[in-house]
Amino acid sequence: EMAGCQNATIDHSTSNHFWLRQVSNIKDKNKELLQGNLISQLRQSINNNEFIKIWMKLALFINREDVIVAKLSGIPPSAYKDKEIRELIGFAYYRVGDIEKAQEFIEDIETPNADNIRGNINLAKNKLELAFGHFKLALQKKKNSKNALERGIPLAYLLGQWDEGLNMLQRTVDRNSDQDERK
Repeated sequence: EMAGCQNATIDHSTSNHFWLRQVSNIKDKNKELLQGNLISQLRQSINNNEFIKIWMKLALFINREDVIVAKLSGIPPSAYKDKEIRELIGFAYYRVGDIEKAQEFIEDIETPNADNIRGNINLAKNKLELAFGHFKLALQKKKNSKNALERGIPLAYLLGQWDEGLNMLQRTVDRNSDQDERK
């Protein structure tokens, strides 16, 4: 399957299928990759923003956000102008518990992920209305945001936002499923 995928997408890959190969390595339980050793080594070869994004996404995918935070000083200053890279850095800081730095990196970014991070931060501070607002914003940008739905539905109940909660619940129903037939 991997060879077929590589052949079908070779003209469109900007990274020589780096992501695909690493996911295959994860499937094969490559210990170097899973421990983050390879992630650290790969950082040395990063020379463009697209590769930096793939490297960061891979580290986040295997829960090695600590490697991102530890290696940030090696990222070229020009990369910090890229909003997607800043969003990934913010997400890494959020995961390691540095909320202030996470907020700094995502403050001017208006994406579903950034809204979900802001929602999670407000949820942790027990600012339920603010959190709910951020999850609703995320859903305006991505109508099926799993993170926003998973947090927004219980908040709708807690805040008595019945119509909003129902709307969110309806988004979680898989329209292609046979749930209606199970009644």
